[in-house]
Amino acid sequence: MLAIRSPITSIHTSTTCTSLLREFEQIWNDIGGTEKDKDRMLMELERGCLDIYRRKVDEASNTKAHFHQSVAAKEAEIATLMASLGEHDIHPPIKTNKRLASLKEKLSYVTPLVEELKK
Repeated sequence: MLAIRSPITSIHTSTTCTSLLREFEQIWNDIGGTEKDKDRMLMELERGCLDIYRRKVDEASNTKAHFHQSVAAKEAEIATLMASLGEHDIHPPIKTNKRLASLKEKLSYVTPLVEELKK
């Protein structure tokens, strides 16, 4: 399980996976499949789940990198605009605003500043 999930989501997912596993095993037993084939199928399921989790984690990581890059670009643009206006004592607005926690909040904060400075 991913450590970033909430306990409620984790419990629900665990319960769902457990019940699906039991259902799979019951169906497999009803069919009369061999233990070896059942184990192979379970390994395939596990691999498929891990592939999906890995893909989603990679997507989230890429999104995070994109937000970091966007925030850094906006801060650089603010610094350039401030310097062109004659301001040389520049403090990055994000570092001075301690309440901003997420990258989305930071980007939402600096984007209007850039637009205002451009005016």
